[in-house]
Amino acid sequence: MKRLTPLALAVSAALLATACADMSERQKGTAAGAGIGAAAGAVISSATGGKAGTGAVVGGAIGAVAGNLWSKRMEEKRGRWSAPRKAPASRWRARRTTS
Repeated sequence: MKRLTPLALAVSAALLATACADMSERQKGTAAGAGIGAAAGAVISSATGGKAGTGAVVGGAIGAVAGNLWSKRMEEKRGRWSAPRKAPASRWRARRTTS
């Protein structure tokens, strides 16, 4: 039984790592937010005398929404910077060709 626990941990870690391979950046951000929110919610709820499970559910939901919004904002920011820009027209050429 003692040998089974490390094996189970290794298998579950491998499954978790491959499950995120085809996720978009927004999905990864949402999942990360949910995980961080659930952990924080459980700790805060437990520390304040509430139920850790309830805190984890509420924290996970809030974290998922926050992670999704943050990832959306980052995608929009990247899209704005990676869009091709048109070079400004040179005033010198415009004056030179018309004179």
